[in-house]
Amino acid sequence: MRAAVSADPITKRGKILIVEDNYFFVALLRDALAGLEAEVFVARNGIEALDLAWTHQPDLILLDVILPEEDGFAVATILRGNERTRGIPIIFVTARVDLDDRKRGVSLGAVDYITKPLNPPDVLMRVRRALLRLQLPPLTSRLALTAKAQEVLAGLRLAPALREKLTLFDGRHTLESILAAREDDVEFLEFAVRLLRTGMAAVAGEGAGGVSSGGPGAS
Repeated sequence: MRAAVSADPITKRGKILIVEDNYFFVALLRDALAGLEAEVFVARNGIEALDLAWTHQPDLILLDVILPEEDGFAVATILRGNERTRGIPIIFVTARVDLDDRKRGVSLGAVDYITKPLNPPDVLMRVRRALLRLQLPPLTSRLALTAKAQEVLAGLRLAPALREKLTLFDGRHTLESILAAREDDVEFLEFAVRLLRTGMAAVAGEGAGGVSSGGPGAS
């Protein structure tokens, strides 16, 4: 019996808040994210952004820096200072390309910093990566699960592709090192999340069957 793996990307059907006052970039971002089938909210200024973030608790915020009312850095500061919104990941999407601006974005806890003009496939990859990071359990849990997986799966016949991936994903690696080591980082990260979500169901069954080696769904 093999553990079933959905063909749909794990990152589907989340909630994303776009904070952007330019209609062209709003449309571009919506198109780039269409494959995720996410619920998308749009704020045209900093005040709307704070209101929507508070009300809808999005899984991710794509935040422009140059905005009416409050700029993106001010919005991020307020979000980080509030218990209800401080844990929401932020990706800055902006025309501000200076190194000092990037450093400021990182200092405010942004998980990524995308500069305009935008490349839709790149935007989608970065959004998927940010959303997938939310799915990984803490390092201690990954270590425990991986140790159990290695124990149970050691005697099973595994497809070569799956065995390779299991070898690469040992819970001792940090997420950053996994991403740095893999050119197809998002695909591998999605596999890692799938392994922990569905592959471990077979592990919990004490090796009653194999684990599907199906790759992640197309974006």
